[in-house]
Amino acid sequence: MFRVLKDYFYILSHPFESHSSLGAARVLGFQEVVSSSWIFFCLRSLFLIFEVYIGVSLIESTSFLSEWGYTPSIKPQAVALVWVLLGILLYPLNCLLRVKFWSFLISFFEKLFEKQAKKNEPALISRHALCADFFCFIPIFGRLISEVFRMIHFYAGLTRRLSFSSTQAVVAIMSPFLLIGVFVVFIAFQIYLSLALII
Repeated sequence: MFRVLKDYFYILSHPFESHSSLGAARVLGFQEVVSSSWIFFCLRSLFLIFEVYIGVSLIESTSFLSEWGYTPSIKPQAVALVWVLLGILLYPLNCLLRVKFWSFLISFFEKLFEKQAKKNEPALISRHALCADFFCFIPIFGRLISEVFRMIHFYAGLTRRLSFSSTQAVVAIMSPFLLIGVFVVFIAFQIYLSLALII
């Protein structure tokens, strides 16, 4: 386990080196990356439970909800606890879905840009990007830092392992956000047309 954590932190702190020939020996499998990241996700979950408990205690102590005549039948702490525990239990499935999604996306752009790579390279890049979940346990800005590091890992993997140019790597990384943007514009346009026909 010590070797796995050592490699995990090496991949986390050296994204470009871990995807080059220097870091080729430090390759972690899916189970190793997920089990290491799960530790930090559990720490984040403990912080969330503590934050919810403090927040609900403050709201109840000021009797803010009772002034409006609201008395919840289920304690908010119980709902938050169930939600956080469900997140902990489903974390490996979440990681698997993310690895499959990004592997598919990287494979698509690999074929689109006519790059030749080994069969498991897209999955390896996606697995190594999961190391960025280490930052989840940092309060408030942890998710943001995690996502920034994840994009850096994807960029490093695409440029070093698959020889993408900088522009190709950015296009591949930003494609899910562009698709979501196009989808939102399409839905907004459909709503606009529907309202225009009604009026």
